[in-house]
Amino acid sequence: NGRTRARIPYDRKKVITSLDWLNDEELVFVVKDFDDDKMIRKFRITSGTDELLHGPTNVNLGHLNVSEGHVFIESPGSGIDNLYVLEGSELRQITSALFGAYSPSLHE
Repeated sequence: NGRTRARIPYDRKKVITSLDWLNDEELVFVVKDFDDDKMIRKFRITSGTDELLHGPTNVNLGHLNVSEGHVFIESPGSGIDNLYVLEGSELRQITSALFGAYSPSLHE
């Protein structure tokens, strides 16, 4: 309907670079700060609070995608871009592509 549902309260020293809905009330996103540290955070619309899920790290965290409650992301953590899944506070590599893997997206 075009109405603002929630605002994510971040100062101008941080940039949200990728986001997706975890469920109807929570967003998951990548935040980058001026020190070039990247983090994966979760924002709860109902309470207006956020939670650190992963990081901070100086390794790039790219396109983020959520599917069935799992958070997928691309990152060059192994030396070449590959896909990872967030497990607890750690990223587990799920591809090992010779020329890289990008933009995780799962569809049935």
